[in-house]
Formats: sequence, structure tokens, C-alpha cells
Amino acid sequence: MGNYIIGSNDTECFNACSSGSSVNGNNPPTYSNGGSVDITNIVKNNLGKNIYFGVYEGGDGKAYLYTVTLQIWTHTVPLLSITAKNDMNGYSGGNIGVGINISATSRTSPYSFAAYETNNINLQAYDNQSYNSYNWIFNNTEAPLHPSKWEKRINTSASFISNNQSTSYNLLSGDNGVNLIDYLHKICNQNFTNSFVGLSYKGTMKVNGTSYNCPTQDFGVVEQNTISFQPILYQVQNGIGYLFNHWDDGVTTSIRTVNPIAHKTYTAYYVGKADNSYRHLQLNGSDPTGTPVRLTWYQHPNTNITKYEIWRKEGFNVPAVGHKIATINRSNSSTYTY
Repeated sequence: MGNYIIGSNDTECFNACSSGSSVNGNNPPTYSNGGSVDITNIVKNNLGKNIYFGVYEGGDGKAYLYTVTLQIWTHTVPLLSITAKNDMNGYSGGNIGVGINISATSRTSPYSFAAYETNNINLQAYDNQSYNSYNWIFNNTEAPLHPSKWEKRINTSASFISNNQSTSYNLLSGDNGVNLIDYLHKICNQNFTNSFVGLSYKGTMKVNGTSYNCPTQDFGVVEQNTISFQPILYQVQNGIGYLFNHWDDGVTTSIRTVNPIAHKTYTAYYVGKADNSYRHLQLNGSDPTGTPVRLTWYQHPNTNITKYEIWRKEGFNVPAVGHKIATINRSNSSTYTY
């Protein structure tokens, strides 16, 4: 090995061998001259085999054989226990992508496996997984609020990995028993309708600024994101004027923005009152004084209007005070004399 001197201690011996530019040898090694090879790579590439070393000093045409003692220390990389799993509000089923130093492939979640320290674990979260009547996704681009994430967890200790649907993680020596978790979020279906007493008609509703016929389609909202909606405050249907009163959950504010956490149908309730634009009320005000008052009107087109109330209001330069003087059934004449 050139004219290197083998040292008197382990460190010097190692340095002498590893720093040598070449050794003379064949495969299998012999004392005869052979091709030049790198001693470090010989050791690395022949682990598990018998390796024989000899050195000589050249220069005078003679070979002097020396004895070399070679000690090789090996370090076994720890084999770690790993689990990759979904989290759908505590449920870990479904599918999850895992690959050890290769691209991730679909596995049944939770997926437990063994890998070595420094191995690169490629991970993939999958959209459109079903659980508990909900569709679950990895929210990275679908909605701005409440993004999904990957997390490393050992016992109660957790640390963030990534917000990307596909990501990777390099194992560390302390990762035995680690859980690699993707947090999926559910799609909350929101739909809307109106309730008009006496009508099968459901009207319209504005959702995120656009009008839709009711009952509306399902609007899928990633949980904790927003959706806005509002009813028509007043509308006339079949001769009845309907005025918005309240929502099915008791809220009386008509315009709303909510952050859903579950499927829900919102129903707007209305109070109906006969629309008097149909009545064509007439009074015999041109008759002589003392003539009985005679009222005539058109029957209301909505047959749910079954009675008519006659009110008299009096007042001069003061608010009029009214009192009911009669109730007329719809089946009777649309004329009243008082």
C-alpha cells in the first residue's frame, strides 16, 4: 500500500488503511500484483464475506509481507414501529397512502408497518371518504377556513408535518411508536326552503347572493367554512301576502351567515295575511244622509279566506279608534248594510 506505515493503535491503523489511495489485490485477493482498488469500497461491498489483507513495501524489487489486523464495527439501524392513519373526528378507518422510500400506495387505515431510522415515508391523503353519512376530504384547496393537516403524534406529544395532501416524513431515532395522522374534514350539506301556510309552493331563496327555487339543492360546505342565505321578505302568493317571521331554529334575523358543522335544512316561516288589493271595496257614500251604509266587495280568490270582518273606525284630528261590527261568512253575499 505505497509506503504507508501501519500505526500502533486502532485509530492510526484505520487512518492508514482508509487514507491509502489504493491497494494491490485480486478478487479473490492474493499476494500477487493486481488491479488498484479503493480499500474503503472493498470493505463496504463485501460485507458478510471473508476479507484478507496483506501489505508490502516496494521499491527494491522485493516483497516484504506484513501482518494487518482489520477490525470492523457495524451499527444496526433501529427498526421502528410506525402507524399511519386517518382522523375523521376520531374515526381512523378508510384508506391512506404510504410508501417507504417509494411513492405512496393505498392502504387500509390505520396502517401499521416497520421502517428504519432515516427512511423516508411518503404519505398521501385521499378525498371522498365516507363515514357516518358524511363525505370527508383533505381540505387543502377546497375552502379557505379550517385547513386539513398532517401531524406526527407520540402519546400526547404532537407536532405539525404539513398542510399538503401529499407529503413525506423522514424517520428519526425517537420515532418508535409514532402515529402519522391526516386530519380529514367533512362536507356539510346545507339546503333551504320556505313554509307558506296553505301553499305547496315553496318560493325562492338567495344563497351566496344567487336566487334558487325552493327546496334548494344541497350546498356542500367544508365544516366550519361559511355560507350566506336570505329569504324574500314579503311576497304575494294566491292572494295571500306572506311576511317573513322566523327561521326554524328560532332566529328572527332574515339575512344570515353560518359556519356549518353538520347537515342541515333551513326553513323560513312566514305569516300570511289576505292581500286586500283584490277586494275592490265600494261604499255608497253618495246616497242621501240617513241612508244605511252599504259595503260591497269582491270575493277573495283564495278559498282559504272563509270570513270577512267589518270594522268601523272613528276619529277626527285624533287617531282613529276601531271596533268590529260584523263577521260575514264567505258563502254569504259580498254586500253588507249597516
